Amino acid sequence: MPVSISEAKQKMRLNIGKVAEVYYFLQPCVMTALKEIILSPEAKEALKTASTTYFELWQENYSDRYFDVATFLQLNSQLDLSFKTYYMAWKGYETFKDLYADPAVTPGVFHSTLPNSKSSLQGLFKDQGIFDLATAEEFSVLQEFYIHSSLYTKYLGLVNDTYIKQLKNICQIDLLADERFASLNYPNEEVYWFYPLHNLKKYIESARQIIEQLPEKK
Repeated sequence: MPVSISEAKQKMRLNIGKVAEVYYFLQPCVMTALKEIILSPEAKEALKTASTTYFELWQENYSDRYFDVATFLQLNSQLDLSFKTYYMAWKGYETFKDLYADPAVTPGVFHSTLPNSKSSLQGLFKDQGIFDLATAEEFSVLQEFYIHSSLYTKYLGLVNDTYIKQLKNICQIDLLADERFASLNYPNEEVYWFYPLHNLKKYIESARQIIEQLPEKK
């Protein structure tokens, strides 16, 4: 039996809540624990580091950033699942087989928010009479998130010209004018761009707000 739209929205809240749990609770616990681990002289020698605590070594190896990348990608995955869950409830589908038999559901549509795309989340929801996502104030934040997420999913944060153009054309973010980015000497040097990870809280909360704006019933 298909879930109701109300039940689907509750599932969406729980999905994003899993990401929030990692960001707000698990990560601080991990960081606190690592700060309490003191590296012995033998450990420093074996690891070839001057770090005093394991937390410092964690940062030295950029492990803190890749922890955030994992949380970033978890949010991407949970959003994808959430929008599928809601769409299935709206259409009365019981299984994913039903979902993928829908001719309007094209590959990648649930995490594509590029404007003027033949296959986009906002286009699907609007065409099906569900909700005009583009009218939600937080939707621009969601577009920004997906552009960053694509960078981490496909390139582990390694910047390319497509990423720069999408940020400027879609989000009006001129990365080349950012002093922090300019100092990294792109494109003469390969640049791994982790600054968007600092905005994880904004992306999590924007996802939550968009869920609340989705209709409860047809």
